[in-house]
Amino acid sequence: MTPGVKPGCPGHCSSYGNLCHNGGKCVEKYNGYFCDCTNSAYEGPFCKEEVSALFEAGTSVTYTFQEPYPVTKNASTSSSAIYVDAVVSKENIAFSFLTAHTPSLLLYINTYFHEYLAVILSKN
Repeated sequence: MTPGVKPGCPGHCSSYGNLCHNGGKCVEKYNGYFCDCTNSAYEGPFCKEEVSALFEAGTSVTYTFQEPYPVTKNASTSSSAIYVDAVVSKENIAFSFLTAHTPSLLLYINTYFHEYLAVILSKN
């Protein structure tokens, strides 16, 4: 139990929690609250400011998502066998861009199963 806090006393999040936007979670503090924007693409006191990045021509960011299953320690099992039971899930992605250069590769995603998605800006 937190010193000075009595059970049943409504917290700040019960009154102001709706001020956290875009999936931000209200977290109680002793003298107020804050919005935890960790699991969103937003930042700021109320999770309303989009996180953005600036890339120069020829630069990129690479991110490797975690494999669906941990790699097995049994050397006799082929690496493809660990993906047999993988469940295909739905993913959503949203992005915006501003560029003066074409052609441009804006987004490229590939999977273990050799499927890919590419968003390319062409000259026309």
